[in-house]
Amino acid sequence: MDYDAKLLEAKALLDRGSYTLAVMAMGKLLEAIYEDFYDEVLGKLPPAQRKIITDREAQSAEQIKDRAAREKGFKGFTIGAKLRFFRENKFIDSAEGVLGRKYPRFRVFDPGMLKDIRNEATHEASDDVDEDEATLFYSQIKVLLAELGYSKKPEPAPARGRRAALVEGRRRDPPRRHPRRQPQDGHLRRRSVGRRAQRRQHAGRLPRSGALLRADVSDGVAQGAAG
Repeated sequence: MDYDAKLLEAKALLDRGSYTLAVMAMGKLLEAIYEDFYDEVLGKLPPAQRKIITDREAQSAEQIKDRAAREKGFKGFTIGAKLRFFRENKFIDSAEGVLGRKYPRFRVFDPGMLKDIRNEATHEASDDVDEDEATLFYSQIKVLLAELGYSKKPEPAPARGRRAALVEGRRRDPPRRHPRRQPQDGHLRRRSVGRRAQRRQHAGRLPRSGALLRADVSDGVAQGAAG
């Protein structure tokens, strides 16, 4: 079963406010968790221990006196019968031994209240399931899936060095354009006058400054003699 996909479906029902439908969907998830875990552990057990478990499974099916249990064995058990079978046969202990993992949350998990909510929603077609109950059910299922390894966790993003982060930031930021430095008004006037004087000087329209000085002196002397 694709548990991640089923969990997303249940979450979508929760988000829409369809709490009864969400609980019914998660009830099926919970039963599938017990069944898949049972098959996984049973396949890892030594033959002698596996026979002990399967014999007890057959005995429990007869005691339950339920047609589904007799025909399907453990998969035909109710959720309460599945939990009871696990505890009476210390199945979690066997699982931790053969799988080499610890299941502290699954070991103490008690689906009693969740079973009642699920049975009420499924068998009595009740619409009284509220948001808090449905959210609690969802959280419990999510925790169990993570502990059992049935839910895929997203891969963490690779850590990047400070230099890589700076380069990435520069790629994202638009290039800065520095405004051209404008000269002040006085500089503009002096540069403009100087350029015009140079053009006139080259064109022969303006004598050099020495010639201008001599001409002014000569004009002054002439005017003095005339006076």
